[in-house]
Amino acid sequence: AVVSTQSTGREGALLLLEVGAFVLPKDHIGDPINQELTFLGHAMGTMPLDVRLTRLIMFGLVFDCLSETVIMAACLSLPAFMEVPYADKNQKLMSYVVRMRMARGTFSD
Repeated sequence: AVVSTQSTGREGALLLLEVGAFVLPKDHIGDPINQELTFLGHAMGTMPLDVRLTRLIMFGLVFDCLSETVIMAACLSLPAFMEVPYADKNQKLMSYVVRMRMARGTFSD
């Protein structure tokens, strides 16, 4: 399916509005795409991250816990590394059977 650039641009603009990167004037009528960036929006544009993670880092800067928020953003930017992709359902079933056998009926990991 082909996604139109206007709908993705609108969704992106709404996301930027949600995280505080856009400012809406008092007499706002119409499309959020034609709005101006805030200081936060300019700072988000300089970081090669998802805007939600950039917002987290900016709040860490404001609340003087920058190193902790950078660590959290780094962890959140990774794919779920604890999930093991299975090739087929049989492999997933065998994994479950082996874990249950090792747990000896305690349902423990």
